[in-house]
Amino acid sequence: MYQIKKKDGTTERFDRFKMLTGAMRAGASPDEAEKAVQKVESYVMFGAPKGGAEKSKVRDTFVKALGQENPTAARIYGVFEKK
Repeated sequence: MYQIKKKDGTTERFDRFKMLTGAMRAGASPDEAEKAVQKVESYVMFGAPKGGAEKSKVRDTFVKALGQENPTAARIYGVFEKK
């Protein structure tokens, strides 16, 4: 599976389910969430550096992709910043 690099240098596995549920909790429909996640998966698989995509870049890519599907859900999702 694809790896995501966190700020502290550790990595975690790319979790599409986490993105789907987060988008739907923010108000996106399952279809809107799925379309946004597919765009992020494409970035992670083909556009990210070999060592893994940076979590902040993955998050930014997801918020932008979600905004194309549901701008309100993207704004809501975008205000939550995990510590």
